Amino acid sequence: MQTETYQKPFDDWHPVKKVIHARSVKIVFKEGEVWWCHVGVNVGFETDGKGTSFTRPVLIMKKFSQNMFFGLPFTSKDKKGTWYVPVMVNDVLSQAVLSQVRTFDTKRLQHKILDLSPSAYKKIKQQLGELLGFVLK
Repeated sequence: MQTETYQKPFDDWHPVKKVIHARSVKIVFKEGEVWWCHVGVNVGFETDGKGTSFTRPVLIMKKFSQNMFFGLPFTSKDKKGTWYVPVMVNDVLSQAVLSQVRTFDTKRLQHKILDLSPSAYKKIKQQLGELLGFVLK
């Protein structure tokens, strides 16, 4: 069993998380947008946010309600393989990390970065559907 030697900053994340949880701002968002999102500090190899606000770009894949969405985090690290889809985010080559897709509360959204191009959004949806064993419309 592999153990992780890096100590994650859980204690730094918890005060930020409490502030985010207490937010009551209504956020208007739609599928295909990329937002800075408070991803936080997560367990093991789950994707973490960066910086003091623990954010990273996240693509809105599916809007479930005004309060919940299915999101896909991005990384700026050069990753290869079927779990990654390259996409430009504000002139930076990023990778959509398909293995880290998850639900998010809209309270985690910080601010919109951009509308992903329809062709890039479609490519990500198709590759995610293939990897999960079904086709997304």
